[in-house]
Amino acid sequence: MPISKQQLRYQWIQPILEKQLSIKDVCKVCPFAERTIKYWLARYRVHGLAGLIDYSMIPHHQPNKTPQWIVDRILAIKEEKRVGAKKIMWDLENKHILIGEATVNRILKKAGKTRIYRRKRDYILRKEPITIPGKVLEIDIKYAIDFGFNRWWYQYTAIDCASKWRYLYGYENRENDYSIDFLDRLVKEAKNCLGYKEQKQTMMLYLRTGLLATANQKTH
Repeated sequence: MPISKQQLRYQWIQPILEKQLSIKDVCKVCPFAERTIKYWLARYRVHGLAGLIDYSMIPHHQPNKTPQWIVDRILAIKEEKRVGAKKIMWDLENKHILIGEATVNRILKKAGKTRIYRRKRDYILRKEPITIPGKVLEIDIKYAIDFGFNRWWYQYTAIDCASKWRYLYGYENRENDYSIDFLDRLVKEAKNCLGYKEQKQTMMLYLRTGLLATANQKTH
């Protein structure tokens, strides 16, 4: 059992090195790409087992890197004048030092000199799952049938968020009187189907249209 990436990679290329299998045969069962296998083989043949270790891809030489004395000048202006990247760029231009605003901002950010506008929240709001039937119901009103002459048949749908129980009823209008009638029918039907206890409760009904209503169950 390999205990490192180096040993794992060597196990995949070992049959190829010993000429027991070809690269094509290994790729049929190997989760890595053929290009990766060839890369490991090339590295192993040049550097041995040490070539199978990951190494940094950072370039050793950066010809366009900002000189250190300019970086020091930017940080010094920031500490002295307490200004932003744009004004620091203008100050350097007056001294015939040309540098972009984005570069100045990146240097300040790397040095931790930028302002923090947003702070991490100390808490994360987590909604509790709804497991009690009848605690929360969603209501949706949609156009169902077009009778012509701007007359519609509207379908009212209520879905219980816990049990996914559904109740539907149709009206020829969607004014407040019809909505209240649907709520009354819903409370009576939900009491029989969801098995409510004989006590006073409050049913929260979230409308997709943005309205929020409550219907109090009556004690019988």
